[in-house]
Amino acid sequence: GQVILLADTVAGIAVSTASKPSLKNAQDLKQALLQVNSIAFSDPSRGATVGTHFLKVIRDLGIEKEVMQKATLARDGVETMKLVQSKKVELGITQISEIVQADASLLLGAFPDPYDLSTRYALWFKDNKETVQFVQFLKTKDAQAIYQKHGLRPHQ
Repeated sequence: GQVILLADTVAGIAVSTASKPSLKNAQDLKQALLQVNSIAFSDPSRGATVGTHFLKVIRDLGIEKEVMQKATLARDGVETMKLVQSKKVELGITQISEIVQADASLLLGAFPDPYDLSTRYALWFKDNKETVQFVQFLKTKDAQAIYQKHGLRPHQ
């Protein structure tokens, strides 16, 4: 068979407030996390990829204690986004694809370097006539636009 790389799902931040802080660098991220009163993210003890990553980020930034005092551990990204949408929390940490599916206007952005986190989606397929047309479509600019629309980063 063959493998093609499709797109990456990227960890990001949703915001329920009208003002959207900058996320250009690690210092901006630290400041944004310290300034808000409430944050939700998926519970790392449940195996949440973004939740586990976020814990590492706040530890690296030296703000774990401050953030955890105002954190709500959600069951998953869907619950995180429900908390953001209902304005029960100011920031939600989850996959950008989950943010966009819930409400794209709430997207603040991806984590700045060096905290970017992405998971690559690939497709393994048998090279036969039944799959060729489908696979060819998945490589087109139209398919890449669909990936982007749904919060995924197309593979370049």
